[in-house]
Amino acid sequence: AIECLTTNTSNGLFDYVEIPHYLNSEPWSTFIVNIPEFPSVRLKDIAKVGVGLVSGFDEAFIINGNQVCTELEFNKYEINLIKKFVKGKYCKRFIVDGFELYIVIDDSVKGEDDLEMKYPNIYRKILPFKGRMLKRYLPKKKKWFHWQALRNYKFLISNLNKKRIYVPTLDRHPYNRFSLGDEGLLPSGDVLFIQPHKDEDLYFLLGYLNSTFFRKYYLAKGGRRGGRISFAQRLLENVEIPLFLDDVREKIINLTKEIISKLKEGANISPLEKELDDLIYFAIEDQKFIKSLSNTKIKITLRQGRLL
Repeated sequence: AIECLTTNTSNGLFDYVEIPHYLNSEPWSTFIVNIPEFPSVRLKDIAKVGVGLVSGFDEAFIINGNQVCTELEFNKYEINLIKKFVKGKYCKRFIVDGFELYIVIDDSVKGEDDLEMKYPNIYRKILPFKGRMLKRYLPKKKKWFHWQALRNYKFLISNLNKKRIYVPTLDRHPYNRFSLGDEGLLPSGDVLFIQPHKDEDLYFLLGYLNSTFFRKYYLAKGGRRGGRISFAQRLLENVEIPLFLDDVREKIINLTKEIISKLKEGANISPLEKELDDLIYFAIEDQKFIKSLSNTKIKITLRQGRLL
């Protein structure tokens, strides 16, 4: 180690690398891997990336045992406040496997009298927690029974009938857990969500973001936090998504759908994951499988006598 630091060179035991510190507030990483440049778009240009919702006091709002809500337990107004939430533990890689039921009280419920009159069963459930809930940090105009941070709530509710991708914000697993959730789900505070602008991007992004190539790329961009990987909104928004040619993109989509189908059957998906990884690695290394852009149009070039 002393020899490396003295001579500024690598040796048989240690690699010596110099990295400029924090230039222009860009992410910084000691994960050194050779990532080739490739024509791309930013994830934020093709999808909405957002943080989950935070209650500030889960114990009061969660419905224990994932019990089914019926009109016998809640009246017709209360049923509308019961939502299904994805938590990090349900992100099983490629698919979401489970959910929690939460009561979501937003700013439309103006006062405690309104809550007690219109939502009596919910009021009785959360009233025992009032004292402790008052000690939470709450923005101005929020009451003790409101959620602490309903970030992206209007967007999420307006797109509640769409599938979206979820990923834990912090993860110790040795692989990425981007997971496809069905319609009617909302993100908890320990996950991020990705909602593609176009439905046809859903399975393509799911496959690419779960690839080994993307994991190495993301770690090289500064996603590591000690022994964990951190999926932060800003970092994830700015990741580069390769502009694969249509046939490669279609293969990624089909493989991703096949992986999901096999997972639901309980079958082994390792061969399919390897096929997906190999496809992405090969396409990026041999860039004839990626679109070259010139003035936002596909640039047709000749290389080694072949039309790209």
